[in-house]
Amino acid sequence: MFKRLLLFLAVPFLLGSAMAVEPEQVRFVSEYVEAVNAKDRERLMGLIHPEYRACMTEDNQDYFDDYFSRELNEVIPSGYRIVGVKSIGPDEPLLMPDALSYPVKPSHWIQIDFPTGPYSSKRVLRQIVKFDDRWLMVVPCAKGETVQKYREAKKAKEKAKERAMTLLGKMEEPLRGELLSMFNEGRKINAWKRYSAATGESLSMAKEVLSLLTESLEKEKTAELSSPGEPAPAWASAAVGKSYRGLEELKKDQESNGYVFLGDFGDSWPAEIKEVQSAMNGISFEIHDGVRQVYSGYDGYEVVLLRLRAGDDREDFVIFRSMEKK
Repeated sequence: MFKRLLLFLAVPFLLGSAMAVEPEQVRFVSEYVEAVNAKDRERLMGLIHPEYRACMTEDNQDYFDDYFSRELNEVIPSGYRIVGVKSIGPDEPLLMPDALSYPVKPSHWIQIDFPTGPYSSKRVLRQIVKFDDRWLMVVPCAKGETVQKYREAKKAKEKAKERAMTLLGKMEEPLRGELLSMFNEGRKINAWKRYSAATGESLSMAKEVLSLLTESLEKEKTAELSSPGEPAPAWASAAVGKSYRGLEELKKDQESNGYVFLGDFGDSWPAEIKEVQSAMNGISFEIHDGVRQVYSGYDGYEVVLLRLRAGDDREDFVIFRSMEKK
């Protein structure tokens, strides 16, 4: 509920046909991406309309701390794209006016899409308005009762999570294996219903418990992928210290060695290879203040991570896999 209240939205762009993107809107997105990836709250604040910044006070600090925490936890790779911009009509209703207030009406929606993994992506919508020849973001002001409901919901969620952790610790076989099989087969709803029927817990608690279960398994999987694994291939080890003018040059070079491009994070060029990691079947690594990325599911293939550093001390991470199974 309060993800919606806080405008942490990733909903379809169903606002009609999009307009051409203006250069200044491109600039806004570029600055927004840089602020998010740098985990720089002050820079992000500078991209919010001043009348909305004025809404952020000591009385609602926890509410907006949550907003910044979610916003800055994101990592937006260089492959992002601005899908479109759509104007907000004068009679078009604003989002949740009973819970949120708008000292200045936003004039447009802007949509950004970006990959989050080899087979996944994310969509972000932000409301913007022009101010002193700049496009700035609108983060709606929360009304007093909205902040109170947010706090009550947060306490209830924390309490529910504590109970879910206790229930997870008591879960035994064969129920645990049965539920995991359902999840692996994509039958999440069936798993929730099965746990609820077996324990007498509500469906909402079943979701919480099984979310913790799959989260713990993912952490175990990440730890396995984070192990040293196979030694880096000779071509990659030899490439340490080599500089590239851009991503396309790097991709072309590695394709000649039998490796195909999977994904990248960062866009600082020219850059020099500083580290190589390699593992079979998948790889896990941390970028930008401990944010973890996992590339898995490449059974039989070698996955290689190249860490590059640009002259301004910014880092790029580029991932490849072998063209053929090993």
